[in-house]
Amino acid sequence: MKLVSGALARTTSGLNLRSEPRVTDGDIVAVLVKDALVWAVGDPAGLWVRVRANGWTVDGKTLYFEADTRSGVKATVRQPAALIYEGEPDPGGWRRASLVGYVSTGYLTVVDGPA
Repeated sequence: MKLVSGALARTTSGLNLRSEPRVTDGDIVAVLVKDALVWAVGDPAGLWVRVRANGWTVDGKTLYFEADTRSGVKATVRQPAALIYEGEPDPGGWRRASLVGYVSTGYLTVVDGPA
């Protein structure tokens, strides 16, 4: 499988999700932990690809990949305004959300997607 738009990939280390596809000018939107799942929302351009991380938040500061604060697979949100909310919070306060930004292609392993 190739890393192309629509592919599901797993991070192979802790990874900065950036607002722009560059290290020096790209503000860090969030920090993804190793083994976080992300969707490519565009084809790679050089060493960068735009991705979306889906999950749940209860405090607007952490995006959990499972609706459970004990989950170790999460993203620490550096720019809360970058969270894209979906729907209303459930009775427990959890709300679906996602983050979109750029990551280096060298730290992703494709796990599902187009052949």
